[in-house]
Amino acid sequence: MKIPKKIAAMLTVTMIAGSSTAGIASAQTVATNLTGQERYETAVKISQDGWKNADEVVIVNDSSIADALSATPFAKAKNAPILLTSKDKLNDKTKAEIQRLKAKKVYLIGGTSVLSTNIEKEIKDLKISFERISGAERYQTSLELAKKLDAISDVKKIAVVNGEKGLADAVSVGAPAAQNNMPVILADSKNGTAVADKFIKDAGITQSYVVGGESSISEAVKNKLPNSTRLGGTDRNDTNAKVIKEFYKKTDLKNAYVTKDGMNKQDQLIDALAVGVLGAKNQSPVVLVGKNLSASQKSLVNSKSFDKITKVGGNGNETAFNEMKSLQEVKTVEAKTISELKSAIDKATANDVINFKPTSEVKEAFTIQTDKAVTVNLNGTYTKTVTINMPNGDVNNYAKVDDVVIDDVKDGTFVNYGKITNLKVNDKNGAKIENNSKGEIGSLTVASGASQVKVTNGGKITTVTNNSKGTTIDNKGTISSVKGDNSPTISGNSPSSNSSGGSSSSGGSSGGSSGGSSSSKVGQIKFSATDKQIKMASGDKTVDPSDNTYILKLTNGTVKDGDVKANVKVAGLPSGLDYTAVGNRSANTITITVSGTASQSIQNDLNNVSVLVKAGAVSGTGATDSIANTTFEIKKYVAPAIGQLTFDATDKQIKMASGDKTVDPSDDTYVLTLTKGTAKDGDVKANVEVTGLPSGLDYTAEGDSSNKYNNNNSIKNSKPSSTN
Repeated sequence: MKIPKKIAAMLTVTMIAGSSTAGIASAQTVATNLTGQERYETAVKISQDGWKNADEVVIVNDSSIADALSATPFAKAKNAPILLTSKDKLNDKTKAEIQRLKAKKVYLIGGTSVLSTNIEKEIKDLKISFERISGAERYQTSLELAKKLDAISDVKKIAVVNGEKGLADAVSVGAPAAQNNMPVILADSKNGTAVADKFIKDAGITQSYVVGGESSISEAVKNKLPNSTRLGGTDRNDTNAKVIKEFYKKTDLKNAYVTKDGMNKQDQLIDALAVGVLGAKNQSPVVLVGKNLSASQKSLVNSKSFDKITKVGGNGNETAFNEMKSLQEVKTVEAKTISELKSAIDKATANDVINFKPTSEVKEAFTIQTDKAVTVNLNGTYTKTVTINMPNGDVNNYAKVDDVVIDDVKDGTFVNYGKITNLKVNDKNGAKIENNSKGEIGSLTVASGASQVKVTNGGKITTVTNNSKGTTIDNKGTISSVKGDNSPTISGNSPSSNSSGGSSSSGGSSGGSSGGSSSSKVGQIKFSATDKQIKMASGDKTVDPSDNTYILKLTNGTVKDGDVKANVKVAGLPSGLDYTAVGNRSANTITITVSGTASQSIQNDLNNVSVLVKAGAVSGTGATDSIANTTFEIKKYVAPAIGQLTFDATDKQIKMASGDKTVDPSDDTYVLTLTKGTAKDGDVKANVEVTGLPSGLDYTAEGDSSNKYNNNNSIKNSKPSSTN
């Protein structure tokens, strides 16, 4: 800047060392965010996340949630995002999103007292058709939406909520109702479902879900509904947990959308309403939270494993969202006694891995029991019965065990790599049992009370006794005999057949048989990590290309040459980063190279990245997957020490224009050339303080690390037009 001398004498420039408080989610948690500056933009972000384009769009009044409570199932049936607007003017961001989607039709939910005729006019001006769905009041509107849904796809189930007290319950059930083609019927506190009774009868409804406690929907109203089930808790959060437990039976889910529960302000439920269609589209629940998770919600989250957790909206759900992230983090714990094992399970949260490695032979029976979505790895020798009751958990057996009883285990997650004398399956929920190529089972019994058990055998089973219906066996290994009350369906090798993959692949020249025998007994893959860390580059989102590799040295087995990524799983990388995995047979190493751009800045060292090497990455047979218990690091970027910033002022004046109140636009800049440190490119005003300007004058500050202003490593200050 150039300023007359009498003004220049008053001017000082202070360089302020700034710092960022941005962080990143735990390495084991993929955390995402759908939050705008206000609710309209939040709804737009939800739409952008779920739809590249959409022929149809649903619009609701952001301040009249009651009229829109039943919109979610209809919107899902139309594959239409829900967008928000005010009563009399189509929100600009909503309008832009409608145009981005290339929508051909808009559905307005509610009467003209909710969305005025001016909204209709604005939609017409966009050359888009519209249809209004409304009734005399909210109850009639919910009925009209139910009829519309039934016309699209035959409705046989309904969800019923209180139209006055049950607004939170309605958005709780919105997503599962939508993915199950269930309209949400609003009940009146006095008249119950009277407005919809004819529809319920004529549609031939066969299943009803009453959402909320008896204070919301009475037993008398519930009992009039066809085949009714109540999903009600002590409060809205507890009810939300019960809804999720009922409709999301699987342990592994794609996402959880975390929204405010509306306890502070009823209209805060609008975010939950807007995201319900996206939740239904991804078969993922909407979690209504207060400041913190409720006890029942914590228990629920611990029983699930989410690929993602998404915060929807802000200003009230941040703490609960962070609690969910923490509960989903992967931690590995080692236990050496039964007491330590039980303690580890009690303290565990979802996705934790517990390695049970007793220091001596275990001679007492015990039960592994938990609803949590955890993994237990058994090692050692057990001479008594090990009972497993883990409906959401995984169990990997590497041990020698006399007796294993499976009462309940998560679908597809009991894997045997060890030796079991007797294995009995009582699971009524359709267990899948995998006997790895290295595994041996003496006797496998499927009890009569078990249901839909699926057995995959790659190893050796002496006897299968099947007393249940619906049992299937995919046999790629050896089974000596099959007996029992019911005959299982068997594919692959017939019982008593020894034509396993290992035997057939060992055929060939006798000269190679010795080496083949040696390589066919790889066992569990093991490796040492010769390079366990990578570093982030300046900017905190990209990896330093000079330090972007993890190197694994295999200590048994021989790695395959070339791309082995399909058989090397790297877990815990921040969202946005990816990797390659290349095998080098001669060095017997796998080089993992990390690249990409993280979705958030990495401000802290991360040390919970894990690597799992699968059997397919090595040559030879008999290999089993490694255990992903080695941790790798991502080191944050550390800038070189600069000390106090110094600079030369190559241009120390600005001039005033005629009139003495405005700055001459031809001479309005002041350039600082840093002699220590490197200027950041772009807007740096937040970290450049100019004091002493006359009232009415303002400034910008733009960094230049190159030569844009013919001064390398400079900061240009200029004054926007203003008057004194």
